[in-house]
Amino acid sequence: MKNTINLMLSAVVATFIAGCGGGNPSNAGSTSVVNNIGYIPFSTSVTSRNDVLYKTDGTAANTNIVSNTYLPSGSNNLISSSIGGFVKNNNTLYIATQVLRSPCLVGCNLTYGYLTLNLSNDTVAQPSITKVVSSNDLNSFLPSYVASNNGLYVFSSHSAGLAYADMKLIDNTGVHAMTNNTDYTPWMIPLVSAMNNNSIYVSAHKISNQNGDITDFGILKLDTSTNTFSLLVSGYYINSMAIFNSDLYFIAKDNSNKWKLFKFDTNNNVTSLYDFNTASRERLYAFNGSLYFIGGTTIYKYDIANGTINSLLNTNIAIGTNNNSSKYGFGGYIELNNKLYLYAGNKLFEIDGANNSATNLTPNLNITDNVVYKANGKLYFGADNGSIGTELYKYDGSSVNLVKDINIGAGSSIPRHITELNGDIVFQASQDGTNNKLFKLNNNTLTPLN
Repeated sequence: MKNTINLMLSAVVATFIAGCGGGNPSNAGSTSVVNNIGYIPFSTSVTSRNDVLYKTDGTAANTNIVSNTYLPSGSNNLISSSIGGFVKNNNTLYIATQVLRSPCLVGCNLTYGYLTLNLSNDTVAQPSITKVVSSNDLNSFLPSYVASNNGLYVFSSHSAGLAYADMKLIDNTGVHAMTNNTDYTPWMIPLVSAMNNNSIYVSAHKISNQNGDITDFGILKLDTSTNTFSLLVSGYYINSMAIFNSDLYFIAKDNSNKWKLFKFDTNNNVTSLYDFNTASRERLYAFNGSLYFIGGTTIYKYDIANGTINSLLNTNIAIGTNNNSSKYGFGGYIELNNKLYLYAGNKLFEIDGANNSATNLTPNLNITDNVVYKANGKLYFGADNGSIGTELYKYDGSSVNLVKDINIGAGSSIPRHITELNGDIVFQASQDGTNNKLFKLNNNTLTPLN
């Protein structure tokens, strides 16, 4: 398998980017298109990750670097840097960044921060909300963020010793703290969140003393009109949450120490819907009147109307877990043309809720970074079939096909940041296996933009 070192690095970097973390919902994307202009991360080298931010209208003449000075402070001894997500609000683009630094005697340090980009003049500013995370805490303390009409709500670890979170709002005027008069605080392991109208729901716990002893778990509700927390429910160890018809569904352990599916309705009542016993279930997602979730290697569906659960597919892959390996782990759900898809374990699955089934669409492919992109009514991704390397593929609703062998032969082009722009596809890839370029793909014509 070619470019093994690069793929391993990509898997690690992808974990940092997914530090918005662990299946938590967020409407941030890896690229952004505003007024027919694409904002796309770009890294020159295939074997390292040091992103700069480009903007393009799809022509080489108007493809330029917006900023290469976005790195958070303390970026000396740089190993890699990445742009992790974009959220647009009014005339501002919010950008998440991560920087991996040496020394790496035991592990490496990760500095992460958030930038604002003024879309009127491409001015980049860095709000004062950066954190340095030690190597031992990389998986547990990566930031999460949820976008709203107010701006970007950012969750980040309060300290390396205690797994509880700060929550701040970044808007055009700066960084703002939340009001929390409860005894509970957002919890980073795992930080589970859901959003409904003017409310953000987050997993929480109660800490009794400075030693970090935890005495209870529950859900906090943030009213985004006042930026104030209130305690929604207590006594539940939250695994996953989803919203359907204004009701909050969650998978949690209660005092019986069993995993169950619950509903919190608009009358503030909690109802136990299904008892999973000791078997963990996770990655809850609401779609077309059903709740989808994962248990170990299996995809399940809960029909809200009749209260039944069906097993859709045993994938034989640990698709529900977070894993730094490039072979396993949860990627995400994606909706397209009124269908639901799941990408996990470096595979793409189509979920057929009507027939209580799911299909592995890529049994002979491994998807790069466990990431799938939606563009022009299709699903695009980089994948390796074991012979021509990691190249650009698409699923058009009926079949998966190779779009183009960009690095011809056994070499990999490793396409990333695939973006729909003015009817074309724009993305980063390599024709020689060493250096990346931004490309535009129109039909089957490939045009370099930088």
